[in-house]
Amino acid sequence: MNKNKLVVVEGVDGTGKTSIAKALAEKMGGFYYHSPSKKIEFLHKLANASPAILRYWYFSLGNFISSREFKKLLKRQSVIVDKYIYSTAAFHSIMLNKSLRLQKHLLLPDLIIYVHADFNVVDKRINSRPSRSKYEELEFLKAVSKKYDQLLESSKNVIRIDTTNKTVEQSVLEINAKIL
Repeated sequence: MNKNKLVVVEGVDGTGKTSIAKALAEKMGGFYYHSPSKKIEFLHKLANASPAILRYWYFSLGNFISSREFKKLLKRQSVIVDKYIYSTAAFHSIMLNKSLRLQKHLLLPDLIIYVHADFNVVDKRINSRPSRSKYEELEFLKAVSKKYDQLLESSKNVIRIDTTNKTVEQSVLEINAKIL
């Protein structure tokens, strides 16, 4: 039996998920994977500038390709993913104003780490970036956060981490303590 794990780090922008996923991959000796797949990265700007349904198809295709790549990577090491099917469903449910289901025919994670933070802190973190996208507006992110809560409420393999007053290192230590 393979001991390598598929760990997905989910959460809205500004919660620290990318930093945590990278640090966790390093600590676990795992492979950091930024979704969607690099194979379709060249379409990302086009997808973001397209109608929401096309953007949803782009990320759904990305999830399909990523799922196949995970299966290969997991033969060698654990994989820590920076967003996956949960973000696709949460973000696009709000954008399309309809409840979307998870793509359960894809490889599902062994563990989901859901990162969240106070929205004043999220706003401050996003404002410190060079630019802000339309998908990083606070009211939109609050709605996406509520959708995440709905999507994850029945999952038993979720670790919730509040990063409001924590460094990346503190968050990773907390995750490690909850995994063991």
